[in-house]
Amino acid sequence: MPTRLVHLVVDAAVPSMLARFWSAALDWPITFDEPDEVVIEPPEDDAGQREQLPVVFVPVREPKSSKNRICVLSLR
Repeated sequence: MPTRLVHLVVDAAVPSMLARFWSAALDWPITFDEPDEVVIEPPEDDAGQREQLPVVFVPVREPKSSKNRICVLSLR
């Protein structure tokens, strides 16, 4: 069964603040903004960025206890 990534999820102490930072840094609009989830996506009118993944910021209650890590799962 093939899989594909549909978005990247980032844990954040304050999701809206981190989303605003990355929205400005990447020049991507915030497309969804709720207390438990904030989403930024590449602009629809920019053909060069259409293949980029949306980024979803979600809250976490636990304080950060280790370095940032990226985990890649492969389902086969």
